[in-house]
Amino acid sequence: MAFDPQTLPKSVRDAYFNLGVVGWMAVVQTAVSAGITDVDRLASIVFYLHHPERNGKKIEAHESEMIKQWKAFRTLIKPAVPHMSKPAAKPDPTPAEEPALDWYVEDTEAWAIQKAWGKDLAEWAQIRPNGTETREFTPPSHMRDNYKTVFAWKSVNPNLTCAANPKQRLQILAMLRDDKTYWNWRTGGSHIGSIALQTAAETATRDYRDYIIMRKMCPKAAYNRLVAINKDVIYQMIVGLYQLLGPKGVPTKYAEGTEAIANGIGELIKAFTAKE
Repeated sequence: MAFDPQTLPKSVRDAYFNLGVVGWMAVVQTAVSAGITDVDRLASIVFYLHHPERNGKKIEAHESEMIKQWKAFRTLIKPAVPHMSKPAAKPDPTPAEEPALDWYVEDTEAWAIQKAWGKDLAEWAQIRPNGTETREFTPPSHMRDNYKTVFAWKSVNPNLTCAANPKQRLQILAMLRDDKTYWNWRTGGSHIGSIALQTAAETATRDYRDYIIMRKMCPKAAYNRLVAINKDVIYQMIVGLYQLLGPKGVPTKYAEGTEAIANGIGELIKAFTAKE
């Protein structure tokens, strides 16, 4: 079933639009306080909060990664719902009350981070974050031949803030250079190829900076979001192509061939949408 945040109670709707992805657990708590205790519905609220690009589009049976994410949110949400919690002599803490992970970074680990990513990032990684923090770093000298920038993300509770990678409290992503000189070299001087890849690198850096640095999404979740968007775009392009091709194909001497293409695309769409 499609999801529409406008159907939520006003307090939940306000939290949904105002708190955003970073405050998703607070959105859940607001929903529970408003009387929404169905774990499936709560999981959907959180899922679509993380995936605004879907515009409420329901998860299809073939979207295994999306299904996995939805189930992960459902698992994380269960302890926050009163009737789903097991009775105990002492109530279990809700996710918002779980103790923060120990932030001690051993010397060997700190040295490994410094060797791979530079002194500035290593020093930043050793400081316990206030919740979830992100920062952009200049790559160390040994990486600058290929990389332009480095995005770093850290969280005291990655199990709550990064459903896509809940066990890694420090996550780092290096972005390739996006200058014409670099891609001319990488493509062997191909003008069209270098422009296409340079544009892709610029777009990727801009998108990841938005998701990781600005929205504080962990790199794995940002990756999943961008892959989902890419798949949706490709799917819409295929559907659009099929719709442009009439049942008899384009009325030219190639009509028989275009009819076969149209029929083939039609079968592909049926295969992906036949079962939910």
